Amino acid sequence: MEKPMLRRFLLLTLFVLSLVGFAVASAADTPESVEQAKKEVLKVCEDENRAVERNDADALGLTVSDDLEYTNQMGEVLNKAQWLARIRSGKQKSVTIKLEVDHVHVFGNTVVVTGTSRSTVIFNGKVSDAPRRSTRVFVKQDGVWKLVVQHVTLIAK
Repeated sequence: MEKPMLRRFLLLTLFVLSLVGFAVASAADTPESVEQAKKEVLKVCEDENRAVERNDADALGLTVSDDLEYTNQMGEVLNKAQWLARIRSGKQKSVTIKLEVDHVHVFGNTVVVTGTSRSTVIFNGKVSDAPRRSTRVFVKQDGVWKLVVQHVTLIAK
């Protein structure tokens, strides 16, 4: 297998195994711990949104796992370094970030957030303000919630 494909396969396998493991563990989660996890992850989401809106790659980098896999609205798959480099270079600029959270699902130390974005972003000089759906997956790493997977797709008109 080629290195990028092998990495994706390993990340996907790790993700699936963590979901299965934490789904079993989540049965023991108390309502209080689930609510606390939701609150913490939503705070991280807000921090990420503000960092992206300010085009602050350094602040964004603090909330993103080194193993991030980000699929943007154009179907490109970016890792953490690539995403942050785009922001630093100005190839990707955010004007406004408006994310409505639709659902937050807690599976132990894994949290999945789905939402609808009505944001204005500039990709390679082209304005994109079409509504998008997003799925974000967070994992608690060393006691800190980190974004490990983000997938964004345009909503058909």
